[in-house]
Amino acid sequence: MLYARQHDRRAALRQFEHCAVVLERDLGTSPLPETRAAYEAVRRCKPGAVLPPTPQWTTLPSLSLPLIGREQEWDLLATACRQRRHGGVILIDGEAGVGKSRLMQEVATAQGVLTLNGANHAGGQSLPYQPLSQALRQALALHERWRRIAPIWLAELTRLLPEITTQFAGLPQLLATAPQQAQTRLLEALTQAFFGLAGDSPLLLCLDDVHWADEATLGWLAYVSNRLSDSGLCIMATYRAVDAERLADWQANLNRAGAVTRVPVTALPEAAVNELLQRAGGQSDGQALAARIHAATGGNAFFVLETIRELLEMGNRPDILADLPLPQTVRDAVLRRVGRLTPLAQQLLAVAAVLSPHLHYSTLMESAGRSELETVDGIEELLAHQLLRTDGDGFRFQHELARHAVYEEISPWRRRLLHRRAGESLAHVSTVDQVGLLAAIAHHFAAAGDVQQAIVYLQQAAARAQDLLVHQEATAYLDKAIALAQAHEAAEGALPALYTALGGTLISAGDFARAETAYRNALSQVGRDDLLEWASLQH
Repeated sequence: MLYARQHDRRAALRQFEHCAVVLERDLGTSPLPETRAAYEAVRRCKPGAVLPPTPQWTTLPSLSLPLIGREQEWDLLATACRQRRHGGVILIDGEAGVGKSRLMQEVATAQGVLTLNGANHAGGQSLPYQPLSQALRQALALHERWRRIAPIWLAELTRLLPEITTQFAGLPQLLATAPQQAQTRLLEALTQAFFGLAGDSPLLLCLDDVHWADEATLGWLAYVSNRLSDSGLCIMATYRAVDAERLADWQANLNRAGAVTRVPVTALPEAAVNELLQRAGGQSDGQALAARIHAATGGNAFFVLETIRELLEMGNRPDILADLPLPQTVRDAVLRRVGRLTPLAQQLLAVAAVLSPHLHYSTLMESAGRSELETVDGIEELLAHQLLRTDGDGFRFQHELARHAVYEEISPWRRRLLHRRAGESLAHVSTVDQVGLLAAIAHHFAAAGDVQQAIVYLQQAAARAQDLLVHQEATAYLDKAIALAQAHEAAEGALPALYTALGGTLISAGDFARAETAYRNALSQVGRDDLLEWASLQH
């Protein structure tokens, strides 16, 4: 499929035929049905035609096993996809690790429609509109679909997707408007983009972990919720209801519009655990072992798979039932696997737990203080043990729960050291002007106890957020900076400038009452003798 994505149809067909011969000659088998279907799709495709984009799914199963025990949820989601085919929202709810993302991936892939996806990250470290930008980038090769979108909206989208200018020459200049009007225009541009890409055929937009979405993305979801009917855009999103207070208004709007279907995902039944166990390793006492695993994990899909992986690595011992690890959730299973790593890989994994989600080769190497060769060796070991996986040009933890387990094992003193190194390494990244990255650097310096550096980067994050017209996020960054300065006497000198910046941000957001309070707070922080000098420095 790599050749196909590069539009080299002849090479793609030749590669498939070569692989089919090798499989038959060396293994006595044939290509999988999925591979055969991909081959047929390329064969039928006219030379020069563009294949649909491949979604960049963020969560993969821990073991190479089929989806098992989800027949009921599959049927509900497939029905919802048919009902919402012309526009609407499908919400998939369940606890962490229960298998929401895998289920969404499988069902979406089976629909046979244009599918785009975007991921949200824990800890508020997503960039403004990040999942939406990620989804739109996957479709940039579909030139004819983009031509359906008016140039005025394409121009607005260059705020988020500068590469659009390379595809469409002569776009109009961005209008100079008030901040709130500019923000509304950007929301409308995103709406027109997704509606235009859908056109006369359905578009499935899959958003993972929407309870972690940034405020800008939530703002767009609220903006578009009443316009989905007959738009051709169906939004499928996973979320955790227990963490979804920020989604309350959006869900209320969807309820009023009758535009939402909810599908809960619960624990796997014991029979599904038994089938997973048999497919993974074929234990002779599988039913009894499955019952033990189910009791220990509560049927949480991730816990189940990690426990099965643990058992496979331990080997098929005769005392396996008596010696079965009973994890405190998945923590023990993850830490047992970590304990089998080399000291080098363990150190890199701890560094990754601190850096996540900003895991790139250079930042891992710098934060760990390792040589290039040591970093390569450690990363390859972590990939081989499937604790990390590749994600674009970087890496991700196989599961967020594994990262938590590793992070909690790091001593407080080492955490401070690693957070300081993480902040320093991320500050060297070429895209350090991105809002989410600036906020992440601030987070690391705060966790390292370097409050003054944290405040500096929070100010930069707020300024960049202002440039992107996401005033709510800019306000949040300044509020964090003020809280840090108030809690640390050595940083109190930054308060006048912080309150002044907050006042300006609140005025842009139209919150004049809070802006007045912020300016009064700024004045209250300045002594009478310094007032005129400070005021002159601000202008």
